[in-house]
Amino acid sequence: MEEFKIDFKHNVPKVFFLMIPLLALLLKISFLRNKHYYFVDHAVFALHVHSFVFVVILLWILNPFKQANHIVHVSIVYLIAIYIVLALRKVYHTKWLRSIFTLFFVALGYTLFLVCVYILAALVTWVA
Repeated sequence: MEEFKIDFKHNVPKVFFLMIPLLALLLKISFLRNKHYYFVDHAVFALHVHSFVFVVILLWILNPFKQANHIVHVSIVYLIAIYIVLALRKVYHTKWLRSIFTLFFVALGYTLFLVCVYILAALVTWVA
């Protein structure tokens, strides 16, 4: 199990890189009625959001104070969520409620997929 944790931490950036098309697909589904956005537009937005998340995580890892308490973790999640809502409003010209709904839909699909990948990786490791 310890080896699985080490391999998992090592492969997290690769998994998130592969999640960019999934996020673009979830955004495409969210904006199906808006025909003037192509999949590539959503992929660029997904790459932008992932870049922001990686920068926030990098700053958190490089934090010289190393205060890893619950308040810091929750604040980081709120910061990312607020940024994504603001970015959705700016890029897709949506209202507040639509942006928040889109964030929840995309976050739910993204999280469910990550959980499935994690369970599949754990099963493969357990069988092997």
